[in-house]
Amino acid sequence: MKIEERPVGSVVVLDLAGRLVAGEGVGQLKDKINSLILQGQKNLLLNLEGVPYIDSAGLGEIVRTYTTVSRQGGALKL
Repeated sequence: MKIEERPVGSVVVLDLAGRLVAGEGVGQLKDKINSLILQGQKNLLLNLEGVPYIDSAGLGEIVRTYTTVSRQGGALKL
């Protein structure tokens, strides 16, 4: 999985490319989100245009990300 980060105003857009599945992209996404939260970025948009397949682990990571960002007072959009 490839994750490109770009700021758009107060929102950080994450352009994802590749499969979001256990063992491939889930760990990368988790690390990227945790890094952004530590930097104080709380408004995130996941651009899934380049993601052809998401398994249950990938969907679980999206839900975990939503919960984590929401608890920090931020917002996650897809």
